[in-house]
Amino acid sequence: MEVAESGQGARVRALVCLAVYIALDASLAAYEHAVEVAVRSGASPDEMMGVLFAVAPAVGVARVVSAAPKLASAMGFDVDRAMEYLTTNGTEATSSP
Repeated sequence: MEVAESGQGARVRALVCLAVYIALDASLAAYEHAVEVAVRSGASPDEMMGVLFAVAPAVGVARVVSAAPKLASAMGFDVDRAMEYLTTNGTEATSSP
């Protein structure tokens, strides 16, 4: 069996795809598709967010900052609501919105 045919291979490919999208500053639609594939392949939310940290040294902080809200939105987080909460309650707020 080739690695590409195994479930593990599909998960790794999906995570690598997310890394490429971060490097390319892809659209939200691209992230939505990539997250859907990653979830179907068994990738966890922590693994998907971990890709941001893994690629940061190679792609730079600007790409990671650009990618983070798109990836979070694609994963189902309401980024606009979180930003509104922080704006209303101050950035020192420690509880979740």
